[in-house]
Amino acid sequence: MSDVTATLEYRLLQRLNSAPTASFKETEVNKVIVAFLNEHFHGNPKVTALYDHYGNLVIHYKGDKNREQPKVLAFDLHTDHPAFHTKPLDKGMLEAGLMGGFDEEAVVGSLAHLHAYSYGGNYTPHGTGLFTERLSDDRIGNARYLLEAEDKAHAVRGIAIPVLEGVDPVNPVTYDPKTSLITAPVMDNLASVAMSLAAFKEVVDADLDVDVYLLCNKAEEVGYIGAYGLLQGSILPKDALVVCVETSSYVKKGGEDGALVQIATPGQGYIHRTADGSTPFWHPDVTVLLDVADQTLPHIDMTGGVCQGTLYLASEYRTGATCIALKGYHNGLYDGNGKFVPEKVHADDFMQGKRFLVMVARTLAENPGLYEASGSVTLTEKQQTIPGRVGEWFAGYAREGFLKKQDARVIIL
Repeated sequence: MSDVTATLEYRLLQRLNSAPTASFKETEVNKVIVAFLNEHFHGNPKVTALYDHYGNLVIHYKGDKNREQPKVLAFDLHTDHPAFHTKPLDKGMLEAGLMGGFDEEAVVGSLAHLHAYSYGGNYTPHGTGLFTERLSDDRIGNARYLLEAEDKAHAVRGIAIPVLEGVDPVNPVTYDPKTSLITAPVMDNLASVAMSLAAFKEVVDADLDVDVYLLCNKAEEVGYIGAYGLLQGSILPKDALVVCVETSSYVKKGGEDGALVQIATPGQGYIHRTADGSTPFWHPDVTVLLDVADQTLPHIDMTGGVCQGTLYLASEYRTGATCIALKGYHNGLYDGNGKFVPEKVHADDFMQGKRFLVMVARTLAENPGLYEASGSVTLTEKQQTIPGRVGEWFAGYAREGFLKKQDARVIIL
């Protein structure tokens, strides 16, 4: 294997991890992505990007020569990660609302990096704080905490991100050649974003005869909220083949007395995800495409978590899923032993994932018959309820002011 640190996907992972992120507050990550697009696709008429009505970043390569009926492949991603929204109280104290899933036993007594909000959705480092107390849940049901700023002047509106053991804030992404593990504050899902952007560049450079979307959705960690908003519009063609690109915990709770059960091994290869915690199967048209691209990938039911593919499938999109086996999922939700820890993936899986995404696009470009609808799925009763339940969560966050519909905004590259 080549040195992962020399790859474009690794450099992108470094850039992405320099940006703080939280559900509904993904602007810094999006700025890194848009900067990459401008660096590589400025003036390319085949590459476009926009923010949809709810602030999801959608990137489109118009590569299919048949513009009337293009073959459409969409890689589904998300740009948020569990973190806290902060708002000032008094005397240097902050209310910190948890967005997403953390091990709550790790919170009180832990330190957090504070990032202050400024106009335009910018977030800048603003010292540290200490979680001192668990408060009651908010009206949506998210946990709230009391957070004391180290400097009272730093108790301002913004984001709080847990301080992680052994992570250098200046150089947060590291590679250990002895274990072949890459360590970062956020792999879920920035590793997938980095892989997908690097793969997208190869697809465009090769001028492949296929349309490719990168769906960089917001607020996945609080219930697929961004993806639900995207699906309310008409941006993604209904006949698209959707591949959810994720990281997923290599362990899950399921043994006796809540013991952890290992379901995958980092380093065994990029994974064709045959199921998640909500979806027991995927659409056969996408399953066939993924297998034709590379049938040697390990096929694993990655049920230690769920992915947005669940919503796409339940919304009648032909959908499949892939992932990297992840250690330290949600900074130690399962395997942190009551502490916040960084997330880790195997370098070989990371590099193979990028190559596989390119191969999926190439396979569809060279085999147009794979785009024809040839299979179907019958959703379970539980799956049929998913769009309605997510819609209720979406409406709740809208009522509380976390998102609102706006005009779509084209990004000039």
